[in-house]
Amino acid sequence: MTTFRRIIRPVVAAAAVLAIAAPAAQARPFAGSVGAATPASQPTVIVRTTTDAGFSWTDAGLGAASGLAAGIVALGGAVAVRGRRRMALSS
Repeated sequence: MTTFRRIIRPVVAAAAVLAIAAPAAQARPFAGSVGAATPASQPTVIVRTTTDAGFSWTDAGLGAASGLAAGIVALGGAVAVRGRRRMALSS
């Protein structure tokens, strides 16, 4: 049973890290797909908007907070795993 736990814990941890770090899926329709509906000669309207490209403190704060939260979760997991090992060795 202990070899199973030694194998499964790193696998689950790696899967969790990859799930968190993976970018969001960007589903886009393929232009040449079968059955794709094509509009009958409708003109394409392109709308361009511009926004201020200055530094966004809100985005920076959210990024810093999420990084700090991820670090705290990782540290808590490491402490929990280490504490369990000590208890198992002492008994």
